[in-house]
Amino acid sequence: GSFFPVAVTLVSASGDSGGACSFQVEVRDVEAPVLTVDAHPSILWPPNHRMIDAHASWFSSDNCPGVQVHLDSVTSSEPDDAPGSGDGNTSGDIQGASPGLADADVSLRAEREGEGAGRTYSLAYSASDAAGNVTASSAAVFVPHDQSGVIGPLSLTLMPEGAWAAG
Repeated sequence: GSFFPVAVTLVSASGDSGGACSFQVEVRDVEAPVLTVDAHPSILWPPNHRMIDAHASWFSSDNCPGVQVHLDSVTSSEPDDAPGSGDGNTSGDIQGASPGLADADVSLRAEREGEGAGRTYSLAYSASDAAGNVTASSAAVFVPHDQSGVIGPLSLTLMPEGAWAAG
């Protein structure tokens, strides 16, 4: 068996009887890259209207080298400054995003409409390979309405055996 690169390759072959021939083998990459994206933090709490730095991390792979990943967009499920005062009368809820670049860092406002279920920011990315195959993936950052059903972090203090703490 022979392996050929993504391209057109001229192959020459000869048989046992001395005859020879040439033919072309065309290998095309038609498989899109694989892309998974995560955002950290994935929950913004408390909704205190402050800008929070979020970082996206991604994993991409392809059957050929040279995958390029770039930010397509950052969107919010709620308007930038919703009518009324339910979201704090602020604007510029998404800052520092550079669509079209391999931008992993953006600032998001920790706020949501007071009467809504919560806000979801979506960070959308694309991965493309040298053959022009493209795949998309996104990560969500959620600003919940409340902490119902969310278990907060647990704080532990480890003490040597026999020690005690007053408090």
